[in-house]
Amino acid sequence: ADDNDAVDHVAVYVDDAIETTLSAMPYTYIWDTSQYADSTSQTRYAHAFDQAGNRSVSQTVTVLVVGGC
Repeated sequence: ADDNDAVDHVAVYVDDAIETTLSAMPYTYIWDTSQYADSTSQTRYAHAFDQAGNRSVSQTVTVLVVGGC
């Protein structure tokens, strides 16, 4: 996430539900897939907000959980 002034926070979504909110660079999140059944798919995307409340939405990706870890 990047902004001409500063990014305030990034919200990470899994299947249209907020999974976590990150407030410090590098906005890294490790996803624990152990709660998901093997061979299931989830959608993931993020919203980045600047200090003025402007929002940018990432591209949505679909991931397949294999073996859960």
